Amino acid sequence: VHGGNVGAAVQFALEAPWGRKELVDACLKLASEGLNVVDKEDFAGVSYKAARTLLLSQMEGKGGRQSVLELRGFMFARMWCDANGVSLGVRGEECAGMLEVVDFERMRSKDLEKVVRPSGLISEDDATRLIEKSLMEETLGDAMFGVERSYGSMGTGPEQFGAAIRGVAVHGTGATQWVAACDRINHRVHVFWTGTTRLVRTIGREGFGNGEFKFPVGAAFNDRGHLFVSDMVSGRIQVFDQEGAFLRVIGQKAPEDGKKPYGVAVNKKGDVCVVDGAHDRVQVFREDG
Repeated sequence: VHGGNVGAAVQFALEAPWGRKELVDACLKLASEGLNVVDKEDFAGVSYKAARTLLLSQMEGKGGRQSVLELRGFMFARMWCDANGVSLGVRGEECAGMLEVVDFERMRSKDLEKVVRPSGLISEDDATRLIEKSLMEETLGDAMFGVERSYGSMGTGPEQFGAAIRGVAVHGTGATQWVAACDRINHRVHVFWTGTTRLVRTIGREGFGNGEFKFPVGAAFNDRGHLFVSDMVSGRIQVFDQEGAFLRVIGQKAPEDGKKPYGVAVNKKGDVCVVDGAHDRVQVFREDG
């Protein structure tokens, strides 16, 4: 069972007259771990009962911030509704049944504004009320914890991150300072101006070629502003210049090796220190690889 067939699999298991408990359990286990990488086309024709069963299991998943969990749940519900032509005015009871699983009051105002409101799955009045309430709570929270600014929002569009942000690195000072963050789910790295929060550039896309990533999880700058990114599944560190152009690769992964680079750091001498998660060790490379 995987993301591409889990909808059809759980529907078959739930409808089978002789019962398919093991298959249902496998589908629910997958859902509880997160259904982040699924396509709308795979859920066209999947029944409301099957989709809601998966959504309930996903919302019971553990780990991560509650606001992110609620947003992921909404995005799954929206995906199923879009795939099956469900809306407030068409099969409205099923639409409401999916959305009642999501606690909108625990979502961030930015996600309510950019993701929930445009979907049309909740009324404009409800969207406005939720956004205003969230903004008020966030203002109080920012004042309490000293939050100065935030970067990006959740999604797949420009300046957005998937459900899991990983390595973050900062370079420079004052008005020319950058912050880079790995968008693991969308296989890319965003670089922002620290002060204005505006996007400087986005580096990479999904793949195994130069300048492409498969789950980037670590980032570090050297003194010249070159960016080092640990590409976990590809088992390598990729290096980019100040303009985001690919420079070189450090390390490689043999098919049987299982090497998984996670955190990466560059010291004052230019040595590149890499956490090898598969072998419980730290490897140190020269800057030229």
